[in-house]
Amino acid sequence: MTIDRSSNIFETYFFSKIGLENLTATQLFDMVKSGHLQYDHDDSIQFAVRSVKDDVGNIFWAVEVLIANSIKLIRKRPPFFEFYEGVDVPQAFRWSALKGYMDAQRNGIPFLLIEGETGSPTWKDSDTHRIVPIGSEAALIEKLKEKPTTLPITDYTSHNLGVIDARDLSRPFNHTTYHPAKHWPV
Repeated sequence: MTIDRSSNIFETYFFSKIGLENLTATQLFDMVKSGHLQYDHDDSIQFAVRSVKDDVGNIFWAVEVLIANSIKLIRKRPPFFEFYEGVDVPQAFRWSALKGYMDAQRNGIPFLLIEGETGSPTWKDSDTHRIVPIGSEAALIEKLKEKPTTLPITDYTSHNLGVIDARDLSRPFNHTTYHPAKHWPV
């Protein structure tokens, strides 16, 4: 999943070229769609195919599909984001994090703090989260000092979950933009 500077959102699928060398771009996109139970999309969906090589020389097809732009969702479901390296952003919150990142960059807001509050397993309450725009690194550090930066074990306790760094306008929304709050230097 990547975003370009124009707020276009892409999903990229990789297929080994072994046995698929002669497939057309349309046939490869059909393979993408067949890998899902449902792949509803607008007729204006666009895709591109290219050949890529990994670090050890294996050759793959990369099928890059434009699923949303700054105006509309082309694939009929919000994108699903998986952060790398075990960073635990709640799944239901990832689309909001992406939209918050895009808004922050558009409005010149350098940081977004993800605050959380624990629920209660006894009462079957879920943890909740919200995004707080932060105008400077000094203000961010002060907010990080106010609450724990690790998940509390007690019910209904506020904490800081993570920081989204929106300062670099050329950086797409990916694993380099998100930092667990406990790893942000205070």
